[in-house]
Amino acid sequence: MPLRGPLRHLHHPSPAQASSAVGAARFTRLAVARFSILTSQLGLRLILALTLLTLPAAASAAPRRIVTLVPSAAEILDGLGIAGRIVGVTEYTDFPSSMTSLPHVGAFNNLNIEAIVALHPDLVVASSDGNSPAVIERLRRLGLDVLVLDLRYWKTTRSAIVTLAAKTGRDTEGEALVAEMDRVASCVAGITNAAARPRVLYAFDMDPVIAPGQESFTNELIDMAGGASVTKGNSAPYPRISAEGLIALAPEVIVVSTMNPAKEMAAWKAWFGKWPSIPAVKSGSIRSIDSRTVDRPSHRLVIGLRDLAASLHPKLFPAGVCEPKWKRATE
Repeated sequence: MPLRGPLRHLHHPSPAQASSAVGAARFTRLAVARFSILTSQLGLRLILALTLLTLPAAASAAPRRIVTLVPSAAEILDGLGIAGRIVGVTEYTDFPSSMTSLPHVGAFNNLNIEAIVALHPDLVVASSDGNSPAVIERLRRLGLDVLVLDLRYWKTTRSAIVTLAAKTGRDTEGEALVAEMDRVASCVAGITNAAARPRVLYAFDMDPVIAPGQESFTNELIDMAGGASVTKGNSAPYPRISAEGLIALAPEVIVVSTMNPAKEMAAWKAWFGKWPSIPAVKSGSIRSIDSRTVDRPSHRLVIGLRDLAASLHPKLFPAGVCEPKWKRATE
């Protein structure tokens, strides 16, 4: 009777062995012995162990060569303690400082596919908010593993950190990052809960002023910091505000997002000074914030959140209150 099931993989005897009684007996004993191994608990365990050993190592190994397609992803990987695995970044990725010496693969919205592929990454980290879906799909068709993070809001950024941590084998570190984010956010909320909420204009650029629209994590942070964004109800992603619009919105605090306040704030104050009737201009409440800590959705958002709360409520946030444990880019 022909062998079936697992026994069909046994070696069959040669013609010479088949014609020999001794060979036949040996084959019978071999078959019985192998059958006993296969049907025993120990045999099943051995087979399972051998099967696991033959699986490709890459199936379970954490990625070692990572290309990031947005600055936020590089910052999260640094927070997870694995910045050393990054082999390529986009322009403007400057934190941690070691990122500035890595190969560039273009801008987040103008990526160089050939440069990405040439780095032989085993993981590419992208963002659904900024990176082109067509480019992401092309990278996947080329066989690259692309992880797309949703970094549009506070909640989704928290989830993205956990997802990236799991993908890279840093689950514990990811949980620690999120826990620190929650601690700082809770601290800020506890202090600003009973405070008056000033009307806030957050400005990315001037002439015209470009501000965050309703669907943005920036306006979400303003709310978490104890303020009321004057552009929260605007449906445009980044509304442009005319001089007449500035006067009509009447912000009580103006927060300017800049990477170089020492050079830029004089120009900002002079420009807004053209409209002295604006409450923020009248009271001198024009403040700056480091764009690298509030405009990049990573765990470091809480640095910007704390600084934003201090800009809106300076008396409530003296040095040391609600400070995150992570350093600012300038420290």
